[in-house]
Amino acid sequence: MPDVVDNVLGVASAEPGAILYEASEKLREGATGVYEYIRMIEDQMEKAVRQCLLAAAHQFSIDSQKKLLKAAALGKSLLRRLDASQFVDICRVIRVLNSVRKPYVGLALSFAQCEELKMNCLVDRLIDLGHWPLAIAICRYIKEPSKKGIHRVLAHWSLKKVTSFTHVAMKAADANLNELAEFLLEKETHLSRQVEMLLKLNKPERALAKAARSQKPDLRKQPVCLLNLSAVN
Repeated sequence: MPDVVDNVLGVASAEPGAILYEASEKLREGATGVYEYIRMIEDQMEKAVRQCLLAAAHQFSIDSQKKLLKAAALGKSLLRRLDASQFVDICRVIRVLNSVRKPYVGLALSFAQCEELKMNCLVDRLIDLGHWPLAIAICRYIKEPSKKGIHRVLAHWSLKKVTSFTHVAMKAADANLNELAEFLLEKETHLSRQVEMLLKLNKPERALAKAARSQKPDLRKQPVCLLNLSAVN
């Protein structure tokens, strides 16, 4: 058992987090004595909140998580100033961990393991297991930049499910997702397909740069024509 969990939930613990948790439980049960418990730790409330948050993060039981988060929320409400970012971050991690622990995913990942691996490694694991929708949902939830998150997941999905990245890039372009379309094209290994798609995306300069790598003069003709036409207009 991690020390922070023992500090809060351990028998006869006198840590601020344990007292805050007890106060929260008494409040939930409608029992008396809540104020006395709060007074005992009023000058250590930040520590108490932090301990309850971390203890919640280490729990696998959703019911235990909720109780500890309620205790943390109680302490937070009694503080005039508190950086709410840790509260938000911990809640976000807990929600992600709960989602990957579901039976259909089967990743019994602990908070400590998640902290060591980092979220991008967790997303990679979901990609390897073929849980692309969940990987995308997590990328959105943790607000991962598109190129490192959703676009990367879609690129891997494309590689598994379709014959070429160009096909998926075209679908992305049709949906006005041009940034995603260009990202997928970078994964395409056929230069001719890249050039054709870049022209459809109205990127003649990039198409010409790609075409210049090939030894096919015909591949360079269309980008050059489009550039000349643009210059005339």
